[in-house]
Amino acid sequence: MPRKFVTRVVRQGRPDDTFDVKFWASLTPAERFIQTWELSKTLWEIYKRGAIEPGLPRHFTRVIRGRS
Repeated sequence: MPRKFVTRVVRQGRPDDTFDVKFWASLTPAERFIQTWELSKTLWEIYKRGAIEPGLPRHFTRVIRGRS
């Protein structure tokens, strides 16, 4: 099954959570269950290792555009 990746542009300042609300609302109950299960497995692995840094993948890109 191909993996689905969702990206968004986050501007500096106060964060807006409408993206998260829309994302989770767009999933079916089965898809939400799968996401919850994956998170539970990740948390269990962190617990078993006793890791302080969970090492969850977080990829950020900053784009700085010149003024035209």
